[in-house]
Amino acid sequence: LAVSDERPVSTQSTWGIHPNRICDSWSKAQIECEKVLEKAVKKGMGKMVRLDDTAMLQQAVRTCLNSKVVSQHSHFLAPIAVKAVQMVYDKSLPDNVDLRNIRVIESLGGTIEDSELVDGIVFNQHSHSGQNSRQENAKIGLAQFQLSATQNGYGDKISL
Repeated sequence: LAVSDERPVSTQSTWGIHPNRICDSWSKAQIECEKVLEKAVKKGMGKMVRLDDTAMLQQAVRTCLNSKVVSQHSHFLAPIAVKAVQMVYDKSLPDNVDLRNIRVIESLGGTIEDSELVDGIVFNQHSHSGQNSRQENAKIGLAQFQLSATQNGYGDKISL
């Protein structure tokens, strides 16, 4: 299944097609594509990949990365990507992985070999001079607002 229309979506609204109808059509196309892929696997044209099959997943990721700029590092990045997906995999939802639970954080400097998988929370704030860089048995609070000093010059204060 393919779409050959090169006009932007904004001009498609002038065709007289309601956006909900377009969304419904894409959903139907997805269902049909899944049927085609399932038939292909049954005919032996491919293999079903299970999320607990690490070797098969790593091979699939390496294959995908070979067409990217980082192809020379696929042997290093593939195990990290597979382990990240397997860590957030919920066995109660066998056909679904919520990739929003995986975050890639880019930092300046270093090389790809400096990349690592962290199981937990990563803070990118540095400790100021004179403060401890390591704290044992720390109590941590999570907030969904900016804790850094504001730059607006109004003298905002944060009270916790």
